[in-house]
Amino acid sequence: MEEKIRIGLVGYGYWGPNIAKNLLKNNQIKFVSVFDQSEKALKKAKETYPFISVESNITNENIQNIDAFIIATPIETHYETAKLLLENDKHVLIKKPMAHKSDLYEKLTQIANSKNKTLMVAHTFIFTPSIQKIKKDIEDKKYGNLNYLTSTRINLGLFQRSHNVVWDLAPHDFSIINFLINKKPLFISATGSHHTSSKLVDFANITIGYDDNFIATINLNWLSPIKIRHIIKIGRASCRERV
Repeated sequence: MEEKIRIGLVGYGYWGPNIAKNLLKNNQIKFVSVFDQSEKALKKAKETYPFISVESNITNENIQNIDAFIIATPIETHYETAKLLLENDKHVLIKKPMAHKSDLYEKLTQIANSKNKTLMVAHTFIFTPSIQKIKKDIEDKKYGNLNYLTSTRINLGLFQRSHNVVWDLAPHDFSIINFLINKKPLFISATGSHHTSSKLVDFANITIGYDDNFIATINLNWLSPIKIRHIIKIGRASCRERV
């Protein structure tokens, strides 16, 4: 019988409980522990899953019997947490984005490579049936030559306290567009504005330009009274294809 991968979950706040429920659906893993600095969160986790251990802090000793971790904590904590786990020879999956500064991405990647460990960001949408179908349709030229793609991700959402709407929402759209197009952009531009005392940008438009005159745009905000999640693709058949 194949041994199950032992998983620890760091963070049992907003997304942690949803991740925990899904961990139990996978018969190839064993959900063994929750780490959170909130005593209330740990109590809730233990009441829901009495078979797991709960810890307020990560130490070299209390992670030895765990193979891999999922990090679901605020963005600014991702780097230090992942660094500690990777240096202790653990595989790590991080909720998007990986870190709050680009140079920290590179440092974590270097550590993971030196330790021969998997470091992965949870870009969950690229695994959904709808995005997989769009990818296949693009490859099969169902839309002809793709000219334009726009993604909208708006709602009267959860205002973050330490990062803006681009950091919060755009990683989803960047991962989807990168998966669908699979080309390096020529340029990226963004504009945004804030409408609360926090001065964090809560509305933004992003334009991504590629070769062959292809453009992708992303519309984000936390202010919309309605929740919208959609992607519009515009393509054009070539003259030869129309014949």
